[in-house]
Amino acid sequence: MISNKGKVYILCPAYVATGGPESLHLLCQTLRNKGIESYMVYTNEGMYKQGHPGHGVIDRSDTWLEHIQSKGKNNNYDIYDTISTTDIEDNIDNVIIVPEIYLNALEKFNNIKKVIWWLASRILPDGSYRDNEWFDFTKNRNVSHLYNSKFAEYMLSSLNASNYYQLKTFINENINSNTIDKKDIICYNPKKGFDFTSKIIDRMSQYEFIPITNMSPGEVAQTLGEAKLYIDFGHHPGRERLPREAALCNCCIISSFTGSAMFFEDMPIPEKYKFNKTEESISYICKLIDNIILDYENHIINFSHYRKVLQNNKAQFNIDVENLIL
Repeated sequence: MISNKGKVYILCPAYVATGGPESLHLLCQTLRNKGIESYMVYTNEGMYKQGHPGHGVIDRSDTWLEHIQSKGKNNNYDIYDTISTTDIEDNIDNVIIVPEIYLNALEKFNNIKKVIWWLASRILPDGSYRDNEWFDFTKNRNVSHLYNSKFAEYMLSSLNASNYYQLKTFINENINSNTIDKKDIICYNPKKGFDFTSKIIDRMSQYEFIPITNMSPGEVAQTLGEAKLYIDFGHHPGRERLPREAALCNCCIISSFTGSAMFFEDMPIPEKYKFNKTEESISYICKLIDNIILDYENHIINFSHYRKVLQNNKAQFNIDVENLIL
C-alpha cells in the first residue's frame, strides 16, 4: 500500500488533543522512523464543520484546500517526531490517509492512493452504515481501509469493504503503571455517556468522583494512578483511550456494553464489569462499585490480562505498519 518511493500525507484536525489526533501523530512518526517521507496535514475548524459526518455539511466544492493550515501540532504531541506541510502532491506514488471524520476529503484528489483509517466505527446497532452519502463502499472499491478496533473490522467486513488492514495503536509512554497508593477515588469521562454516569454519581455521594478532563498526560496518569476504579458509559465507537490508560494505571474498569466494548478483542475484561445502560442496571452497578472499593486487591487481578494485551500493543503496531509498506 505504501511505497518507500512516495510520500504519505496524514490529515489531522489542528491543535486538538484527543485519542484520534494522537494516533495520527504516532503513525506519522512511525513511518518516518521507517524511512517513509511522511507529513501531517492540519485542517482548521472549518474543515471539521463541513467534513465530519454527523456534524458537518458535505462540501463538494474546490474550496476544501482553504482549510489546510501550516501549523496545528498540539503541545501534548511534541513527544512525536513529525513535520507538517500544506502541499499535497496528487500523484500515484503518494498516499493520503484520512481519519473517518474527513471522508469527503478523498473526493478532492484524482491520482493519489486513498486510505481511510477507521479510528472509530460508524456502523449502527442493526449493522447498517449511517453515512452512505459521505462514502459509498460499493462505488469506492479503489480506497483502502485501516481499522483500529475489532468493532471497525466488523463494520468493514459487514459492508463488504475491499482492501482493509489492521492498524491498532498503543498508549504513549507518558502513561505508566507505576504503583501509587490507591484511594477510594472513581474516575470517569464527562464527555461521553455522562447522562447515565451522572445517575451513578448521584446514588453514590459517599465516594469521590473525578472527571478526566482538561488534564496534561502527566496529570491523567497521576489521577488514574490514585484511583481504584474508572467507569465509562459512553458509546465506545473505537478502542477508547481512557479505558486503556486506566487499565495501565491499575484501575478496575466498569463500562457500558456497547460499541467496541462489546468485543473482547477491544476491551478484554470479564463481562461482569460491562453493563447495558438501563435503569435496572444501576443498582447492580452501584453494588459492584461498593465491592470494588472495599475489595480492590481481589478485583484488580481480573484486569491483568487487559494490561498484558496493552503492554504488547506497541510491538504489534510496529508489525502492522511494516505490513503496510511495500
